[in-house]
Amino acid sequence: MNRLFFLPFAVAILVGCGDKSAASNSPTSSSDTNAPAESQKALEVPADLKTDAFEYYGLGRTEPMKLAIKQSGQADKVGTQTFKLVKVENGVAEYNLESSDELVGLDTASFKVEKEGIRAASNATISSDQSTWELPAGLTPGKTWEIKTTKDSVMQMTGTNKVVGTQEVKTPVATYKDALLITVNASGSQGGRSFKLNSKLWLVKGRGTVKTEIESIEGKTTNKIVMEEVK
Repeated sequence: MNRLFFLPFAVAILVGCGDKSAASNSPTSSSDTNAPAESQKALEVPADLKTDAFEYYGLGRTEPMKLAIKQSGQADKVGTQTFKLVKVENGVAEYNLESSDELVGLDTASFKVEKEGIRAASNATISSDQSTWELPAGLTPGKTWEIKTTKDSVMQMTGTNKVVGTQEVKTPVATYKDALLITVNASGSQGGRSFKLNSKLWLVKGRGTVKTEIESIEGKTTNKIVMEEVK
């Protein structure tokens, strides 16, 4: 969702915009689990973890990214997101995703970076099965990987992520010639409601996800959400 926001990120946005109770119960800050500033400065991510997944996820970016969530009939939600490196141990790097302003509560998440890619460790909305990847390494066109949640997850979901390839994408910040497009097609349920989810995500090396388009279908109702970087 996550964010995902890869998948958790996208789902968290969907729930946050449509289910206020889910957002209000989410932690508003992950600062309690962060390492002290002095310790963070000493942390260093091993070179073999800096795969294409690491680069496209934007984990090398230290400055906050300002984002806006846009949905028809609602005022834009604007805030920032920042990745915080909190731990490096046994060849695995652990990060928290921190949000500010109107994005607080929509996507509290942590994840682990391994040689083979990135796994979601925790999310306020869904619990990913540890056999699945948030973003695997080796992001060649046509590559797919499954979406699977645990049995005790608040939101149940199955589906598929697919790498389409690089293409141009424009945001209010810049035009990127070689953004990586990934599609998400999934179905699931929460609180007795069933839905389908179709998403497109554009990722830029060294920056992360610069634009996300989410289409959720519940019965005969289709809801469209766009999240993109803004100035």
